[in-house]
Amino acid sequence: MNRDIIYVHLGTVENIVLSYGISAVDFFQSLTTLPEHLLLLTPVNYDELIDPHTGFNILSDVDAIKCYFNDRKIGLRKWIDYQQDSYLEEVTPYEVAELLYLSHTSTYLHSPFYYKLGNRFVYLDLPNGMNKTYYRYLERFYHVFNTALLRHIRTRENSQSWWLRLRQAHLTPLSVDIFNQLRSLMIQGIVFEFTQMRTKQGVLQIPLYYMSHLVINDSGWNDEKALPAGILSFILHANEWELSLVES
Repeated sequence: MNRDIIYVHLGTVENIVLSYGISAVDFFQSLTTLPEHLLLLTPVNYDELIDPHTGFNILSDVDAIKCYFNDRKIGLRKWIDYQQDSYLEEVTPYEVAELLYLSHTSTYLHSPFYYKLGNRFVYLDLPNGMNKTYYRYLERFYHVFNTALLRHIRTRENSQSWWLRLRQAHLTPLSVDIFNQLRSLMIQGIVFEFTQMRTKQGVLQIPLYYMSHLVINDSGWNDEKALPAGILSFILHANEWELSLVES
């Protein structure tokens, strides 16, 4: 399956990011402050620590949480963070039912954010390889996206003559201004296509495509309904990003 894309569909009302090509490690590495406690929404593992009040597995150790994010053997990750262990005792049976519904459907009933838990995130891997994450503070996604973008560029196969020069270059993160321009595209749904990434006269170019609903199959993503949106460019000698959009 082709994983050389990033797909982002942003919902600013719900503070939701539906994505493909952004990994758990990307998310973890972008955090300035790690969650101290995780309530796992995946099926209960009776060999691991279980919260007696809610019946969910929990992680309350920083090292265990780091291992959880970095463990590539884990299939689907589904979790919600919380501030203190004592807060779980305040969760009502109805709220436990809401969490079970969230676990099984990857959709919330009333809100993805619980004041009793004080959660900043709800992280939900989907069976089709996509991910749905709710952010209490949506601006946090800026850092997550930058981490994923630079990783995709750095790990692209060394199959083109410009690669050595790019590898030696210092790739700077997107500026907030460029990201805010991309954000308006993300609201419509956008694909960053790295298999078509090229360099021309010292400028690295990543094609962008509008795609409101991404379909993934065995051979990659279905681009039949994709419309060109523009080019995201990194100017090597200036060490800066530019965005040029297709005129509608």
